[in-house]
Amino acid sequence: MSEITKIQLGQNGPMVSKLGLGCMRMSSVWGGPTPDETESIASIKI
Repeated sequence: MSEITKIQLGQNGPMVSKLGLGCMRMSSVWGGPTPDETESIASIKI
């Protein structure tokens, strides 16, 4: 397995992963059915 690339936030910020989790669909703001909150929380905890 390869390592996840990390970048620094700003000049003095922390090193963070370039890989992110898009969470737009975890909100009902964008239309469509209301998401299952339990499933959304489980996705974040994995």
